[in-house]
Amino acid sequence: MDIDNILIDGLEYVNWNRDLFEKAHAGGLTAIHATLVYWEDTKESFEKIDYWDNLIQSNSDILAHVKKSSDILEAKKSNKIGIIYGFQNSAPIANDIFLVEKFFTRGLRFMQLTYNNQTPLAGGCFEKNDSGVSRFGEMVIEEMNRLGMIVDLSHAGKQTCLDAITCSNITC
Repeated sequence: MDIDNILIDGLEYVNWNRDLFEKAHAGGLTAIHATLVYWEDTKESFEKIDYWDNLIQSNSDILAHVKKSSDILEAKKSNKIGIIYGFQNSAPIANDIFLVEKFFTRGLRFMQLTYNNQTPLAGGCFEKNDSGVSRFGEMVIEEMNRLGMIVDLSHAGKQTCLDAITCSNITC
């Protein structure tokens, strides 16, 4: 296996269909970090995961769900595209830290703390005054670190980014 030629699309949000997957496959993509949700609530987010699970299953000849780095290598070896689940907002967890693990168990591997605007976790890049990471945000980051989930700082404010970096993988 030629691991020197791994190509990962770092973030994608399109209305995926078989034709687009075939084009991505023909283009040599090894993995795609797919945005499953932005503003959806908890119920809608679990429904999106169900939708993506079914999408991967119905295209299993060229797709594989990626949950760890070795799955990316296995997808490449199997001539498939690995799909990595991501949320571009923390809205799906609402104020329930236990949902982080439930989403992780279903395959979520990336979650942004905020998508441009203030959330219970942190301040977004569109806010006039960036609040940084809240205490609840610190707890969520600790939980994400424990699980091995990527803390995505896209669309976060500067102070939020600095706080999250300081907090991540250490005791906040």
